[in-house]
Amino acid sequence: MTTTQFDHLVTESVRKGFYGAVKPAAPSSSLLVTTGCNPYVGYYHASEGSSQQFLAEVVHAVASKLMNFISSYSAGGIVGGLMGFNQTKDQKPVPKIEPATVLPLRFGLYDKRRQGTSIYLSPNKCLAAVTDAFGRVILFDVFKGIAVRMWK
Repeated sequence: MTTTQFDHLVTESVRKGFYGAVKPAAPSSSLLVTTGCNPYVGYYHASEGSSQQFLAEVVHAVASKLMNFISSYSAGGIVGGLMGFNQTKDQKPVPKIEPATVLPLRFGLYDKRRQGTSIYLSPNKCLAAVTDAFGRVILFDVFKGIAVRMWK
């Protein structure tokens, strides 16, 4: 199910407020439905195309490369570093671990005592069955975010 222009404008105006700048075109986005505890069922919204995060990542990468360059050549002097006298052959590159991306929680259904264990999505992707630790099965409408039926 694709998001319409009207749905996009309503969602962005609610998220950003009256004076917020809203783009007329909807970015490509995904709805992630999770289960667990606090929230029991959570609706997360992941959108792509955020240029501000990309710019921050580029600045961080350039600054770290510059600091590595300065620190590697300051130990043996500029001349020794450029000639390759103080470089070691045994250094292995350290794998870069990227920090986790925080997704904004659009809304969630909270229940203090209930802990969701699994989600089963229907073939048409409109309904989902969520099981919990009490042995109950709750049928959710994915797009409306409401519980339709509960079985014990």
